[in-house]
Amino acid sequence: IITCDAIDIASFNADPSIAWNYDVLAFGFVDANKDKDLTSSTALVVEQFIQDGHGVLFGHDTIRDTTHPNFGYLAKYVNMDATGGPEWICPGIDTVDIKITKHGLLTNYPYQIGEVGTILTIAPAHALAQNPKGDIWMLFTSNNQFYLSSWNNCAMIQTGHTDSRATEDEQKILMNTLYYLAQNLHDTSWSDHMSQDLTGPTLPEISNLTTDSTNQSINFDMHATDLGDTYQYYIEATRIDTAEQTLSNIAT
Repeated sequence: IITCDAIDIASFNADPSIAWNYDVLAFGFVDANKDKDLTSSTALVVEQFIQDGHGVLFGHDTIRDTTHPNFGYLAKYVNMDATGGPEWICPGIDTVDIKITKHGLLTNYPYQIGEVGTILTIAPAHALAQNPKGDIWMLFTSNNQFYLSSWNNCAMIQTGHTDSRATEDEQKILMNTLYYLAQNLHDTSWSDHMSQDLTGPTLPEISNLTTDSTNQSINFDMHATDLGDTYQYYIEATRIDTAEQTLSNIAT
């Protein structure tokens, strides 16, 4: 489902136009982003990339006005104040717990990682100088600071404090988030996974059981009832050039 390329930030700053080869950009999965920032001109290119409908995922310590002003310039696209805020270090040495606080496509595809309240395990991380005002998907259990927040086609995740480490839970969260942020507004078709039927059927009931000792066979009827979920669904389209919106009919 997902293919990716690793590009060092110096090369990206030298030629940010390569962004348009991708659906989503992801920055910073190493502590403090190795003190590297976007250039001011690259930040403007990433801004246009976002405005064109593509996704951007910001990693740990990227969005900080004090040390990364050009990443900080893009904080508005995550609906985030990056001028200050709480600082704390998680007490974990090997792993840290986070909990799901919002359920949706991000927690459901490609991996079903849990319902609201599910506890997941990540490599040690912390929040620093960000006040998120968007959708909070996951919080650290120890201090209720955000681990993952999104707004429209952008998100920030705290993966990266522990250089080059990510637990299995964290890898699934990353894949789901990248998929969630992948929005390509120029295609004329799209496979959508938002309305998934996650309710199981009733337990099977067995009837008309017969045995045939001669042929060593067993025959029976088995029946279960589908308890499928019901959704009302519509599509909203926004023209890039005029911002004119068009709604489809509502289907059940």
